[in-house]
Amino acid sequence: MKKLLMLLIIYFLMIPNVLALNKYKVTFVMDESFKNTIEVEENTTVTAPEPVKEGYTLVGFTNNGVLFDFNTPITSDITLVAIWQSQEVKVDEVEEPINITDTKEETITRNRGYSDLSDEIKYLIIGIPVVIVIAIKYFLVPAIKKNKENKN
Repeated sequence: MKKLLMLLIIYFLMIPNVLALNKYKVTFVMDESFKNTIEVEENTTVTAPEPVKEGYTLVGFTNNGVLFDFNTPITSDITLVAIWQSQEVKVDEVEEPINITDTKEETITRNRGYSDLSDEIKYLIIGIPVVIVIAIKYFLVPAIKKNKENKN
């Protein structure tokens, strides 16, 4: 019984490390030559950078072609691409406005499978049954056998 108690204490002391928040990478792509990656904790937001590109105005950032709302909590690795509009206007040509789908109009559903789970959660899912099997095999079964022997 003491061994089982010791195993359970050790296992539950490890749980806070296993249940720590995930961290995700947010990559800002300003143009072909400049990228910046930061790491943020799960369900936090990021602040919009204010890059400058000579001759261009920053329209916003997109994630998979959809205008990114910087109030959105981060729940996975994402890449935010800067959208630039030229400030130069020629008499002969006028640029068409940039059409970007607003995030509120598009709902993205992600089917999360086992492979999308973090390693810590996978270890937790595997670890609990292993501890139960060990406890049954090495503590419960011998105790039942011993109890039956004592009755005989």
